[in-house]
Amino acid sequence: RSATVSVLYWVQKMVPLVRAVVTAMVVVSIIVVKQASWDWSAPPTPTRIMDLEELPQLQKVSQHQQQDHTQEDSSEEKAEPKVAHASQQQVEQPTVTLKDPSNLPQSCQTLPEPFTKFLKSYLATNHPTTFVYNCEPNLKRFCGGAGDRYRGVITTLFLAMLSGKNYKIHSPFPAPYSSFFNPTYINWIISEQEVNDLTTHVDSSLMRLQKHGKFMKKLAKAETDQQHIRAQSNTFDAHPFIWGEGRLKAKLVDLGMQKCNMSCHYACLFDLLFEPNKDAMQMIEETTKDRKPFISMQVRVSGPWAEGLQIGEKWRTHPQAFPYFWETLDGLFSQERFREAKLFVTTDAPKFLKLVEERYPDRTFSTPGDQFNHTDLSELHNLRPDKYKLFDSDVVKRQKFQLTLLNNYVLGMGEYMVMAQSGFGDTAFWRTKKEATCLFVNIDSYKKLWKHQLRYQHAGESVHKIENSIISIKPP
Repeated sequence: RSATVSVLYWVQKMVPLVRAVVTAMVVVSIIVVKQASWDWSAPPTPTRIMDLEELPQLQKVSQHQQQDHTQEDSSEEKAEPKVAHASQQQVEQPTVTLKDPSNLPQSCQTLPEPFTKFLKSYLATNHPTTFVYNCEPNLKRFCGGAGDRYRGVITTLFLAMLSGKNYKIHSPFPAPYSSFFNPTYINWIISEQEVNDLTTHVDSSLMRLQKHGKFMKKLAKAETDQQHIRAQSNTFDAHPFIWGEGRLKAKLVDLGMQKCNMSCHYACLFDLLFEPNKDAMQMIEETTKDRKPFISMQVRVSGPWAEGLQIGEKWRTHPQAFPYFWETLDGLFSQERFREAKLFVTTDAPKFLKLVEERYPDRTFSTPGDQFNHTDLSELHNLRPDKYKLFDSDVVKRQKFQLTLLNNYVLGMGEYMVMAQSGFGDTAFWRTKKEATCLFVNIDSYKKLWKHQLRYQHAGESVHKIENSIISIKPP
């Protein structure tokens, strides 16, 4: 009996040790399996100012996926604290003179007639409740880059229209849109006092694809309950989820917009909101003076070439794909209409711009003083002021944001556009709907490249593919 007790005693002593050994073996096995799955042939990741694992919501995804920037699933259920920050600049509210709603911009004239009639009625009505597009990185969320933000603005405006609400934009970081644009048909400017008076918390469901359906149900309920809505969004397109909510779907059908997604109505809604202000027009004219007509090109390179990105990101357009951009440009310049055309270039990689300038020295121009900046990452310190230093002053951030908006606007002015994978390029193309060649590299293997040429059909059908091909490229 004494021996049995002794054995039991030592067994109890050994249990914690055995557990620790088993745990260690499991961890080692996971690491080995993980390493075996890594692609060691992929290009190296650049040195990072910050670690993406520390801030997982910064991970970038392809333009056809939705970004997930929320930290907790339950965050949308909690009231957001009102956080004052030094970079909230007190901008003097301009006097707003809106255009006549009975005279819609040309970009709206090609949309279905029921929708244009609806627009005139919507614009002439002061609705009892408001839908606010909200972008405040100091509330622990990123909004995305300039292209993501434009998509969010247009999505939320469309939803505000469907639900019968006034529309406002609260996006003070890194500078308000009023620093570059004037309102046209909708006075989207909201004062800080009006923001403070809103008791509605910021709903981030439109930042997560799997929560879009939930938001549509909430929006339909808010329509009947006459609730204010305050939402953050970078969604690519809300149309598939509108179809899942009966009342909103019925409106979409009644307006003849069931076949018209964001790429179809983007230009119209953009023109109902924005036109460059006096200072912006001067910047645009100075950039494009004596250079029309021109071809425009936007290439999101990322990887170690993206000096303005400030964090590590996989390649978007690997250098192995550059020859296909040269081939496309050479083909365009050989055409009679572009034989003397200039080439406007915007990119996140100074090295890429230098390559273009060396290849087309007499054609290439870009925005003077371009900082190759990514809009979202100028606000890292707002999320973690204890960890991340203030990269730029408020004045510098404001200037960089204006340069970003300038690049996007001029990009869309090109008679023909050549673009890589980026929402920045998409939104510029949707605004003017001319012609474009898109070259998208497979960012998982870098061994395939999709090439498709786009031309807009003014029949409510959005973008029409003229050519679509897959090209094998030499692996890096």
